[in-house]
Amino acid sequence: MNQKYVYNLLKILLLTTVFSINNLFAQRTPVAGSIQTYNNGISWGTNAQRLSDDKIIVYYKNASSGSTGDGFAVVGTISGSTISWGSALELVTDNIIYAKIVTLSSEKVLFVYEENATPDVYKYKMLTISGTTITASSSAQLSNTAYDIGWQRSLQMVALTENQVVIAMEANIATDSLKVFTGTVSGNTISWGNEVNVASNVSNVSLVRMSDMKFAMGYEWNDGAISGEGMLVAGTVNSNAITMGTPQSFESTSIIGTIGLTSLTESSLAVIFEDDGGTDEGRLFYATLSGTTFTIPGSETNFYSGKSIEDLSMTTLSSTEVVVGINGQSTTTSHYFTASLLGNNFTLGAETELISGNADEFQVVSINADKFVGVFIDDDNVNGVTDERGDVKVFTLTSTTNPEINIQGNSTDIVSGDSSPSTSDYTDFGTGASLSKTFTIQNTGSGTLTLGSNAVSISGTNASDFSVSTQPATSVSGSSSTTFTIDFASGVASTRTAVLHINNDDIHEYNYHFSIQAVGASASVPIVTTTTASNISTTSATIGGNVTSDGGDTVSERGVVYAITSTNNNPTIGGIGVTKDDNASGIGAFSESITGLAASTQYSYAAYAINNQGTSYGTVKMLITSALSVDDEFLQKSINVYPNPVVDELYIDIESSIEVEDVKVYDVSGKLLRTLTLINKKINFSNVYSGLYFIKVRTNQGSLTKIIVKK
Repeated sequence: MNQKYVYNLLKILLLTTVFSINNLFAQRTPVAGSIQTYNNGISWGTNAQRLSDDKIIVYYKNASSGSTGDGFAVVGTISGSTISWGSALELVTDNIIYAKIVTLSSEKVLFVYEENATPDVYKYKMLTISGTTITASSSAQLSNTAYDIGWQRSLQMVALTENQVVIAMEANIATDSLKVFTGTVSGNTISWGNEVNVASNVSNVSLVRMSDMKFAMGYEWNDGAISGEGMLVAGTVNSNAITMGTPQSFESTSIIGTIGLTSLTESSLAVIFEDDGGTDEGRLFYATLSGTTFTIPGSETNFYSGKSIEDLSMTTLSSTEVVVGINGQSTTTSHYFTASLLGNNFTLGAETELISGNADEFQVVSINADKFVGVFIDDDNVNGVTDERGDVKVFTLTSTTNPEINIQGNSTDIVSGDSSPSTSDYTDFGTGASLSKTFTIQNTGSGTLTLGSNAVSISGTNASDFSVSTQPATSVSGSSSTTFTIDFASGVASTRTAVLHINNDDIHEYNYHFSIQAVGASASVPIVTTTTASNISTTSATIGGNVTSDGGDTVSERGVVYAITSTNNNPTIGGIGVTKDDNASGIGAFSESITGLAASTQYSYAAYAINNQGTSYGTVKMLITSALSVDDEFLQKSINVYPNPVVDELYIDIESSIEVEDVKVYDVSGKLLRTLTLINKKINFSNVYSGLYFIKVRTNQGSLTKIIVKK
């Protein structure tokens, strides 16, 4: 075999392998819906955020009808590829210089803005969402520092949790100093921490959440030695304090234009940027994050080479797929494409034109793994519509093997971020000293949903009143479900509130959370009823009860008590002549079959239940055992037991035709004490304690039970 043949064979094998690997990946193509208009007027400064699996919120400046740039927000409900819009709320009546929104939960959005009346001073409002209705809080200053923004890309915000937000902005226009700080949300107010200086001579900032306590930043750094260098840096948050890692360069040979980051997992992200150094092309690469150190294991993938890029937008569909939106210059159309991670590099789908003509301020926002929206302005009246009209398109993709979390209570969906507890979905537990509710975690996707151990946690004002009694499974396969149970215990007769958190790897709802509440109550003894006796015979009957309430405390024991009425007509545990027969624990109906009764005898009986607060009894009822049968009467006449009461020896006289097989002795609770053999027509009772006993004489012609009193 010559060397050339071996070389060609290896070449064929290599090409075949590459072909096989590439064919493992099938690029998805988004299908665009029709244009959905949110503002049929001049719109600009748009910013959109996902609220939930079927809702988005869009902020925009309305420059029509004399509004002169007033700020508005509107919520849209997505159904298929269409959106129904609620009523837009005017947030600020003064001309807005710049503003942004960030979603804290499905019901709360932070709005930060700079207005014409107070330039260089940032303010914020908290927006509360109910359905498609928006309510805005009063405004408050972001902090005591006046901020300058070099341009709009210098203000970035990200929510780490529903109660923690991080903001990055250019704080001094002279030095382009990049500041970052965090705030803790409580209701409609935010407590801000101290600013941290990241770098000077900075522009084109991007900010992304990595975990509940970590974020990543990308920015263009103009330090004098290298102009337009691309940098990455990570920060960790503890309460309101930020600790920054060491900035790392990812591009030092090109001039960085716009930049964007999106997280894929808690330890990986996609980075996109514009090479503005002559080629005017976009570049995309994959990076990992360990602690605050970045690693770039693959190569940059180039796109849109030689075309005009004004801005870039990127959103995550799954841990291996992103969508990129390209905002062309004022004379250039805008495009979008998907990119999938294969190994350590991205493979790009086809670039598709958003609309015929220019679309400005193009932003892509993922809704779930199979759907995203493109928010844009129909610029320059190119489509014969209102100039600068605010539009949206909904894009759908074929389903993939990704997880999709949904949580239900009482078979009713609970949206992540729900802050209005209801009895209909079990988020309102009701009233009681001890309550319990079970919730279902559904995986409506086809990929495995990972929850991990102890996935459910509790926070909030009265978190200590609630506990997780049963954690869900650590993972849920596609189209399957698991459950978890929350217990409530409180003697405080007022509304107690908390928030449930469900950690999972659904990239769009990684911190599924919702509010719960219950009203406590003082615990009391259980409530129990006595049921009517059944199956009554000469020596046995079935009696029982029903524990209808545990009184707010766990029922540790339940059962029945009974006695011969002439001895004790109000039987209680430990009473004279009383037999106790216990039946497990907890609430609910129960019954017991009691034996060893005397024929033709009236008994008093009642159900009981015990918890830590005490013992309660149901109504006392009566039963009368059946009369003896003919055979019983024969034995009654043929067997004579004496003396009664007895001290030492008990005699049993029988007719010669009857043979005694054995004699059993029971206490009043029906417990068998001993089995005796009749010797010389007598049994020894001298070593038996004083009290009431039953003896059962078993013969070849039946059995006879007698009540014996031992002195």
